[in-house]
Amino acid sequence: LPAEGALRVRVALRSDGALNLTHAVLDPLPPGPVRLRIAALPLPAARPLAGHKTTLRAEYDAGIRDAVAEGAFDTLFFSADGQLVEGGRTNVFVQLGGRWFTPPLTDGALPGVMRAVLVADPARDARERRLTRADLDAAEAADRIEVRDPLSSGERTWMHGVVVGDHGRHCRSYSDIPCHSQV
Repeated sequence: LPAEGALRVRVALRSDGALNLTHAVLDPLPPGPVRLRIAALPLPAARPLAGHKTTLRAEYDAGIRDAVAEGAFDTLFFSADGQLVEGGRTNVFVQLGGRWFTPPLTDGALPGVMRAVLVADPARDARERRLTRADLDAAEAADRIEVRDPLSSGERTWMHGVVVGDHGRHCRSYSDIPCHSQV
């Protein structure tokens, strides 16, 4: 193992009952606001394991790879019926009307430990609510999108997010972040 730096550790239970342990270096978080992209396709309607942490996450892994390739931090996913679900590697919180909201578990968000901690935090006073693309646009217009990478720690627990490169159709930019259309 490396002498310094943060690591991502995965413990997986195999079908034969054995545990598989893997690790990788955890990349440092980017400074300032993070770029977020919108997945080109919605998540499949039938996702019976959506509420469970599994290795069946091809859409999410591809979204993270695409985001990194485009200079973004994460990809945000919507359900087939247009509801914001979550990021490929982040919990999403938007502020509307002075209150913080995050997608409900019933829309397919993973019930992770950090998400539960954040929803229970009285200082954040976040609530679950179905969120649409219009809600995301309204929150972005007011600079009130924040994401939380469950693997990050320390001072940067919350990252301000900016949606860029909406799968090539239009692009918004934050004051100091260049934004390039991918038409």
